[in-house]
Amino acid sequence: MSWLGVLYEKIARRPAPKWLRRNGPFALAWKALRKWLCVSVIPFIPFNGLRVWAYRRIGFQIGRRVFIGMQCYLDDLHPQRMAIEDDVVVSYRVTFACHGPRTRDHRLILRQGSYVGTNATLLGGCLHGDVEIGPYATVGACALVTKSVPPLATVVGIPAKVVRTGRTPWEADDGRAEELRQKYLHPTEGAS
Repeated sequence: MSWLGVLYEKIARRPAPKWLRRNGPFALAWKALRKWLCVSVIPFIPFNGLRVWAYRRIGFQIGRRVFIGMQCYLDDLHPQRMAIEDDVVVSYRVTFACHGPRTRDHRLILRQGSYVGTNATLLGGCLHGDVEIGPYATVGACALVTKSVPPLATVVGIPAKVVRTGRTPWEADDGRAEELRQKYLHPTEGAS
């Protein structure tokens, strides 16, 4: 037990709460600072490169060539539970949540080339274990994602439902469209 927990028990004459028994003063101070940075500072940095750099310093796993729009909320309580791979685009005001009373140690993973639209909410591990946004998948604006999205799929709505599979890749990937479809939609055809 931390010395803060012992001090609390002496002063209050009752058992210390779990969070106080587990964390020392530096851990509590870092959690408060991390919360302030994730909510009040980083989302309002006007330069994407600096914003992504700051998220990485806090502990988020973020790949290369990633765009994270302003006013996004990345879950600061468990940054290690979230991973964003290369070439991902996250639009403005997107909310990522990886904790809650029933989430346990589930993760939220955005695979390569995925896109998340404005004001979407992604709840990692809410009901169905890890939530994974598949490679080159699209999450529509204002969608509520509570379970994994297949590769090359487009999901919209509350809760998010698949409305299209095998989307056309972005212009940068246009030359690889058939290769991506073969890789993610028909994995056994190319294996012979």
